[in-house]
Amino acid sequence: MPFVFISHAKNDKPRLRPIVEALWRADFKVWLDNPQDAGFTSDEIDQFLRLHAGGRWEDEILEALRDASAILVCWSRKSIDENRRPLHDEIFAGKLFNKLVACRLDDIETKDIPRTDAAQQIVNLNPEQPAPQLEGAFNNLISDIRRVVQRNLLESRSKIASRNDLTPYLADRREQIRALDAVLEQIGETGGVRPVFCVAPSNERPDEFFDRAGLFDAEWTARDVRWQEIEVDWPDRVPLRRFGEAYGQILCRKLGRPGGADIGSIVSALHDQGRQIAAIHRLDASEWCIDGSARIEAWLGVWQQIAAAAPKLQVVAWIQLRLRAANPGWKECPGGSSGVIANRHIWRSLKALQARLAATGRLPALEVLDVLPPISFADAIRWARRAQPEAGAKRRELEREVERLYPDMGLLRGLIGPKPRKYGVNHEVFADTLASHFQKP
Repeated sequence: MPFVFISHAKNDKPRLRPIVEALWRADFKVWLDNPQDAGFTSDEIDQFLRLHAGGRWEDEILEALRDASAILVCWSRKSIDENRRPLHDEIFAGKLFNKLVACRLDDIETKDIPRTDAAQQIVNLNPEQPAPQLEGAFNNLISDIRRVVQRNLLESRSKIASRNDLTPYLADRREQIRALDAVLEQIGETGGVRPVFCVAPSNERPDEFFDRAGLFDAEWTARDVRWQEIEVDWPDRVPLRRFGEAYGQILCRKLGRPGGADIGSIVSALHDQGRQIAAIHRLDASEWCIDGSARIEAWLGVWQQIAAAAPKLQVVAWIQLRLRAANPGWKECPGGSSGVIANRHIWRSLKALQARLAATGRLPALEVLDVLPPISFADAIRWARRAQPEAGAKRRELEREVERLYPDMGLLRGLIGPKPRKYGVNHEVFADTLASHFQKP
């Protein structure tokens, strides 16, 4: 049966009975530490999930936070005045696991509540309000809790529940995948060619990110339409003035139409694929030259001609630029260089090109994804709960292995403020460490 974890100020415990009774009437089990302090009888205490003698309270609370169907935080003047660290950690867990519901027991201002963004709505359960309003507030609270429980149940039954070797690569990357989802939605509705540029250090596994991007959207749902991948070589050691022509010839050969760079032949070959296409170009930053942005413009010019000749084509023209492996801790783009040109110079030139193309509309709009970052602790825990949706021993084992990747960052230790490995773990270490949980026998 679903259960609700109640987070509250210690001195508010006697005020929790109406909330507990409302949850019981709605057929929810309740987790409450020391319910006898709230005035419940010994018979009533048997109905609670709670701390038990002999166990480590931190471990028991952590397990309850992980397994709860919803975490209900009860704000009041006392909870604000007490400013207890455990209360904030429990709120953090509610956000982390996407199952936080909030109410307030006093007529307090929202601005006085720390971390106001922890909940979208805070139900007013102040007992001094008129009875009809209070009854309606309790109904709203139960409705909010049911919605959270149902949402998490649906997520646990998502299509990704059939786990595979790609599962460790589904952690984080939400912003990049959402940007790509918008691109795919556009070309699915109107057709056309959309160029996408993905930059990543080699230890953030850009190849696996490309595979993941073609199979799953940002919510881990399998794509209804999977693209046909075509890997195209990048012309190197070709003068800039001949770059577009050389690229067209390579594309023709790749599509089985050798003998030139005829746009009509390219369009015909792309039509023959019969579905959405991802033309991927894998570049190494060590090969980037001083006129790299100009070469990207020449490449865009070829795809502009293709799009003009066949506006109903659905093509993602993808460039993947691999940087040298980088340690976590960088912002926006890793420093240093992978070749002659500094990484950040390449990144700034790409962003400048993106802005210039958006302003002029002269060439297809270029979608430059954010550089693939390391995996944060919060995203790692969210991933573990979705990758192992059923509560129990297997999920706890996976979460513990994730926590071992982030020393001193257990859920009730060091969640607030500076902490070791605060910049995350690179995806290579993350995936290699956790891959054994998802390999087929």
